[in-house]
Amino acid sequence: LPSYNYERYIEVAINSVLKQTYANWELIIIDDGSSDNSVNIIKPYTKNKRIRLYTQTNQGVTKTLNKAFKLAKGDYICFLDADDFYHPKKLEKQVQMLEKGYDLVTTKVSAVDAEGKNSNDKFFNLWWNTFDPEKIFGPDIEFKFFNGNYLCKSAVMLKKELFEQYEMFNTKLITAYDLELWIKMLPHIKIGRCNNILTYYRWHGLNETTTNTLRMRAEILLVY
Repeated sequence: LPSYNYERYIEVAINSVLKQTYANWELIIIDDGSSDNSVNIIKPYTKNKRIRLYTQTNQGVTKTLNKAFKLAKGDYICFLDADDFYHPKKLEKQVQMLEKGYDLVTTKVSAVDAEGKNSNDKFFNLWWNTFDPEKIFGPDIEFKFFNGNYLCKSAVMLKKELFEQYEMFNTKLITAYDLELWIKMLPHIKIGRCNNILTYYRWHGLNETTTNTLRMRAEILLVY
C-alpha cells in the first residue's frame, strides 16, 4: 500500500484489509513523503503485527511499489492504493482461484466517488466489468491491452514469482507502469477474473481522468 497525502482515505483502505475473511496476510505500507497527517493516522495500526509501516522521502509510486515487493514475504502479491478499498472476501476468493492453477487473478470493480458512493461511470464499467474474459484473456491478449487496461491495479492478485521472472515496475513510466508489466507477462500466464465486485476504485473526477488519459496515451506509445 503506497501512501502519499491521502489522510482522508487511508483508514478506509487499511480497515478493508483488517476486515478480510482470509486472515493469512501481511500489509506493507510505505509512506512516500506525505506532508499531511497520513503517517500519524497509520502508526496506531502497526500494533497489529501483520501491518508494517516504512517512511521515505518522496520517490514516486513505482519505486515505492518495487521497494514494497522486495519487503514482501508472501507467495502472492496484491496492491492497494491508499484511496481504494477491498470487499471483505476479496483475498479469500482470489487465493482460491490461484490455488486452482491461475497465475494472476483480478476482480470486478466498482468505481466510487469521494464519499464512497457508486459513480456508475460507463468508462470504468466497460474496462473492468462487462468485457468477456474468455475473449480478452485469450489469443493476442497483449494487443487487446494496448487498446485498454483491463486490470485495475488494486484488483489484482498474482504470484510473487512473476515479478522475479518479468521484472518489476518500470520506474521511467508514471501512469502506464502497470500496463507495461501486464503486457509483458500476460501472453505467457493463466489469468482469471472473480465475477463479483470485490474492489472499490476511488474516482476523483473528470480532470484527473483526462490528465491521466493523455499521459497514458503518450506512455503507451513508448511501451509499444
